[in-house]
This record gives sequence, structure tokens and C-alpha cells, in this order.
Amino acid sequence: MRALALRSTSVFILIVMICIFWSQSVFSKDRQKKLNKSPFELNATLMGDWDRYDNIFSDTVINNKTDSELRRARVALKYKKSDWNLKVQVDYDESKKQFEFKDIYLSYRLVDHVSITLGQQKEPFGLEKINSLRRSLFIERTIATQALAPGRNEGIAIAEEGDKWFWKLGYYRLDASKKKRHPKAVTARAGWLALKSKKLLWHFAISSSYRYLQGERYRINERIEIHSSDSVIEGKSLKADRVELSGAEMLFQRKAFSLVTEFMASRVKNTKGRSRRYNGNYWQLGYRITGESHQYKMGKFGGIKPSSSLGAWELTYRESEMKLKKEQQSVQVKTYGINYYLNDSTKVMFNFLNVENNDGGVLTKGRAYAARFQYSF
Repeated sequence: MRALALRSTSVFILIVMICIFWSQSVFSKDRQKKLNKSPFELNATLMGDWDRYDNIFSDTVINNKTDSELRRARVALKYKKSDWNLKVQVDYDESKKQFEFKDIYLSYRLVDHVSITLGQQKEPFGLEKINSLRRSLFIERTIATQALAPGRNEGIAIAEEGDKWFWKLGYYRLDASKKKRHPKAVTARAGWLALKSKKLLWHFAISSSYRYLQGERYRINERIEIHSSDSVIEGKSLKADRVELSGAEMLFQRKAFSLVTEFMASRVKNTKGRSRRYNGNYWQLGYRITGESHQYKMGKFGGIKPSSSLGAWELTYRESEMKLKKEQQSVQVKTYGINYYLNDSTKVMFNFLNVENNDGGVLTKGRAYAARFQYSF
């Protein structure tokens, strides 16, 4: 992933804020028709987080720790003309003090419902990873998704969307620690809509990825669903020959109620022919008190549009689990949440986490609180 250095966060925050104020003045109802004719589209997202957690989330001994951070400051420019679609997305990483390119790709529609995409893009694996974090019901993705699901890489992909099904297949080039190595991956996702209407949605999908690492290092090293905490779920560092990923998912939504569940597994084979297995899963519930439904578009679970000028309220619950078999470690996380959507752009979230970490037969428990203010357009 390409990066550009920057000395402080202030410059990028200023740019994002200018974009926000510009969008508020430009995107008025009177000028909307004219702007809809433009092939360009500008998007930006700001996320400010506050976290409080105890010992189980840290690799040092603490009583309680409180952190706040600029979780995301991201700008994306899209260009769409006829069958062509271009996207350039830039994010500022506060911890590294640098810009990072996220999506940089060009896509072309070959025929109806079939498109080809070239460039840096998300690999098609798993519902939670494919979905944007700003559309998530929870502040952070699950530990299983973070540990197992691949993210963005450079490659080429072909996709097709029908009335009741969708699929995407891609070939990707992976980062290498040595020039003589050329790690690569083939990743695919396919889904079927068993039911789809204004009030009812039922979606099933499977994902698979074969990753040829050619001796690159592979290691599980993750936080427990609190971004400002430490990486405390640590597997053995392996000199990997290949990694086989598989996943299955189900999404059900009826009016204001939604249920999502997902399972992922990884089989890692090292250069000596020995294997290790990791797996994780989660299930989550969402209920919109004010009656709204989440938007959906062919394999992606979107946000909601408040039906009232007073905004929308959403209650959430999730259970997630991650298992490292040979390391004899397993983690279970229960998350309770409430979200408030002031409008399409503004969202406030609060999560409470209960965690159990079984590390070699030693069970530890902990709690965390997290809050987020989010603005996007």
C-alpha cells in the first residue's frame, strides 16, 4: 500500500473540513439537478473516537486506560462516465503521521451487469470486510474479520450482478519483503438472494482465497475490537508457503430487524509442510427503534436514512469469537451498542464490550467502553 509522509494531522483535517463546508454550500436542493449531470463525485469521512478499557486489552499492566483519536480522515474522488468508473481514495493515518492511498482503481463495464476492475481494491472476501466501516452497526469490525479476511491489494477482478445472485473473482499481487519473491492471491466471493422485497431480505454468500506467499511471514497479531488498544491476540510467526481462506455468511432483514452471521477459517502451510489452523465467527442483531431498514446493494449492507427529522435510533448486539488452535488461545467478545443517526451524514455510536480471553488455560476477563462521532458526505 502506497503512503505519503506528513508532519501533522492539521493539514489533512483542514482539507477535509473545507470539503465538508464546500459540500454543504454546493449541494443545495436548487443546484442538485445540475450537479447530478457532473461525472465527478467527492466524498469525505471524519471519525473521532473515545475508548476506555482495562488490562485485558493491553500488553502492559494498567488499571484503566482512556484514549481518544482521529480514527479516520478520508477523502475519495470518483469519476463516472458511460461504462467507465475511476476512484481515488486517500486516508490520513494519525499514528504514522502520513497519507495512505486506499482505493485506486479503474473499472469498465464489459456488458450488462459484468464489469472488470484494475488497480488497488478490496479483495472480495466476507460481508463485514467488504462493507465500509462508516456503514457498520458497530464501532469496530470483529477480531475474526480483522485477523483472517484480506484487505486491499493491487490486482484485477471481474464481477457480475444478477437479479438474485452476484459473484466476483480476482487475482492480486501481495506485498513482498524480498524482491525475488512474488506472493500472489486468487480470491472469490459468490452470493444468492433467497428473498428480496421492500420489507424482507435474505442473503447467503461464500468466500475463498488461495494465497501463495513463497516464504513470507504470516502471523495472527490483533487487537480485541478496540482500535486504540494493544495487539494482544498473538499467534506464532510462520514462514508460510501458502494460506487457504474460506468463509460463509448469512444476512436476514425484516423491516427494522436485522441478523448477520459469518464464519471464517484459515489453513496456513509453512515451508516445511506443516500446517496450522485458525478460525473465527460472529453473529449480530440490529433493531431500529424508529422503524428504518438498512440499505442493501448486491452483497453490501449499507447505512440507513432516518424517516424523521428527529433522526433514527438503533440498538445492536454482537457475539464474536476467535480461536488459535495450536497456540491454545481463544477469545470471546460480547458487544452491546446504541447508534443515533441525526441524518444521512451524522452518526453517533456507543459500544460496551465484555471480553473473555483463554490463553493456555488461563482465563481472564475484561470490559471496555467506546464512543464515536462520525460525519460523512
